[in-house]
Amino acid sequence: MSEATPALPTPAELNAVGGHDRSDAPGGRDRSDLPRVRDRSDAPGDRDRGDLPRDRDRGDLPGSTPDGGGRRGRPIGSATRSDATRRLGRSARGAAGLLLALAAWWLVTDVVATDGSLLARFSPIDALPALVALFTQGAGITHLLVTVERLLGGLAIAVAFGVPIGVAIVRSTRLAELTGPLFQFLRMVSPLAWTPIAIVLLGVGDAPVIFLVAVAAVWPVLLGAAAGVHALEPGWLQVAASLGATRREQLTTIVLPGIRAHLATGLRVALGTAWIVIVPAEMLGVDSGLGYAVLDARDRLRYDELMGVVLIIGLLGFVLDAAAQRLTRPSRRRPRRDGSRRNGPRRDRRRTKAHR
Repeated sequence: MSEATPALPTPAELNAVGGHDRSDAPGGRDRSDLPRVRDRSDAPGDRDRGDLPRDRDRGDLPGSTPDGGGRRGRPIGSATRSDATRRLGRSARGAAGLLLALAAWWLVTDVVATDGSLLARFSPIDALPALVALFTQGAGITHLLVTVERLLGGLAIAVAFGVPIGVAIVRSTRLAELTGPLFQFLRMVSPLAWTPIAIVLLGVGDAPVIFLVAVAAVWPVLLGAAAGVHALEPGWLQVAASLGATRREQLTTIVLPGIRAHLATGLRVALGTAWIVIVPAEMLGVDSGLGYAVLDARDRLRYDELMGVVLIIGLLGFVLDAAAQRLTRPSRRRPRRDGSRRNGPRRDRRRTKAHR
């Protein structure tokens, strides 16, 4: 008789012995006591990269550098070149617009207008040489300096009155209720409407011109200061008062620094308004300034010189507005992802330079 075939072990017996899947196979090992293999997301200092796209050849994170050092993105040099290219493009388009306007001016006065007509006397071919002659002879520089001096004097008066009044009417509810309708009424009166009154009361000379400039500029300054105080966080003043700060200390340490941005915007608007007002104001009762130069050229029938003065007015106004815009532009420094500023410690700057 053949030997009886041994019975196979049951699953219960295998579990009792401690067998597991593939543990009895030759070379097999019991993996229950082996340490679990960690993925890279569990490593200290590593981030979970499973949900991030792998869009770079080197490195799992978008923007990672081959050596693992921070953001890749665009190199610093290429970013600088790109910004310079954009600025150059904007400047080129602006210059192209000015050239197109000059071409249209020449087309109207030299091509469309008939010879000997009054319109032809305003040609840029005659105005540009007259503009150069104004500066070479010194008259244009004199008129320009006088106008700028009057402008700055009127703006200084507007700031001296506008800022305290703007702050006061917001800090005091009763004062705001008392002066609100009056200020709205005066603000709606054109500054040039005060010209006869200014000449009668202040006489002839620089005083009425400076007064008209101040009247034109005080309202943007006042409203800018008031808007800045309105935008302040009330908790700042409450904390300062709880710490024992006086009203003067609150004004110098919280209010004035807090309204700086709104006040800068109001000053820029005031500069534009004052520049519009000062030219007609100088046409009455003065013997210098750009407004007087326009009136004098008209009386002498020097239309080429008149257009030259108009070009000076536009160019100087453009320069003043650009300067005011640059001075009032907020800082573009942005914090890094780690919270540090771009102009950080010197070692960071050296590292950035080496990275370049």
